[in-house]
Amino acid sequence: MKYNYSYLNVSAVRLKLINYFDNVILKTQNIVRCQFTFSFNLVGSAKRNLITVDSNGHIDLDYNLMIQKDKIGITNDAKKFKLTIMNAFRECLPKDTHVCDSTSAITIKSNNFKINGYRYSADFAIMFDDEKNHKWYKLYYDKPNNAYIWGRIPKSKNFQERFTKLKRMGYWVEIKELYLIKKNRSKDKDSFSLLLETVNELEQKYGLR
Repeated sequence: MKYNYSYLNVSAVRLKLINYFDNVILKTQNIVRCQFTFSFNLVGSAKRNLITVDSNGHIDLDYNLMIQKDKIGITNDAKKFKLTIMNAFRECLPKDTHVCDSTSAITIKSNNFKINGYRYSADFAIMFDDEKNHKWYKLYYDKPNNAYIWGRIPKSKNFQERFTKLKRMGYWVEIKELYLIKKNRSKDKDSFSLLLETVNELEQKYGLR
């Protein structure tokens, strides 16, 4: 199935949305700081200009929350860890905003709240970088078994460096084109996974791996 996504080119709306969620995340960080710390980045950042909007005017944002320091061992209980972040989000958001437990992310959406006429949703994937073994892991919710697990993300080693290298070598247009194709063909995969696939495929295409 194909989906009608395109890139959001209205810079004022893009920056307003980013500022809104940056503020929400900063408040969330303060709430959980005594238990753990995390950094965050927008997968379709303003610099990358990969934020998408569908034909109904719905904007799709995707963040990675990167665990930095677990102060009380809460990451050993993956379910408690995810629910703690979800509850912290709820404290920072309007009451009519839905904070949902998705398979590979926390999804935030509101049917009533709009920015410049655009509706929005945002997915927050929870991840950590095992620097010693050069592996990335993501928190998944296995709904059929009601289980929360840390799953390794394949072929993710040095992702940011590889992404930047492709841009500097002049493949930015191809990154954008291939990423959007994947976005329109896939409903179940999160944006980071699609961007990772894009980088892996272009590296293979141009013999960079």
